[in-house]
Amino acid sequence: MVWIVVSASIFLVFASLFAAAQPAHAAIPPLDPSDLYADAVYVVVGTVTAVSHQEVVTEDGTNHEFIVKVALIRLEKPPTASVDTLSTYLSGDTLEVRYWQIGKRPLGWTGPQGQNAKLSPNMQVRLFLFPDTRGYLRLLEPNGWEAL
Repeated sequence: MVWIVVSASIFLVFASLFAAAQPAHAAIPPLDPSDLYADAVYVVVGTVTAVSHQEVVTEDGTNHEFIVKVALIRLEKPPTASVDTLSTYLSGDTLEVRYWQIGKRPLGWTGPQGQNAKLSPNMQVRLFLFPDTRGYLRLLEPNGWEAL
């Protein structure tokens, strides 16, 4: 009789643990500081002046797409070619930077998450950027910026 009560108690504990468990979302580990500098095409310091975003439908659910305006303070890793458009930017000029974060996903989904953290207006930041195939400046993922 006692072993039935103990077995039932153990079953209830495990059942409640499984019921309360959240689905695991595999995430990309953060890049090391040395990898951020090495992988970025540009490293810039600036102040976030505006942030806008919209939720967009994807094949996996939804993403939050962000467009950030940044007042340039300085280029820490400047363009390697003088014909690069970023080489013409001066302190105070505005850059447009894009990034994304996951929105809704199906239960059990795994994959990249976009940026780990959101940028906010008036933040002074260091951005680790690359141009995408459409020419937009994008943050390296998943930790393509740091607060200063």
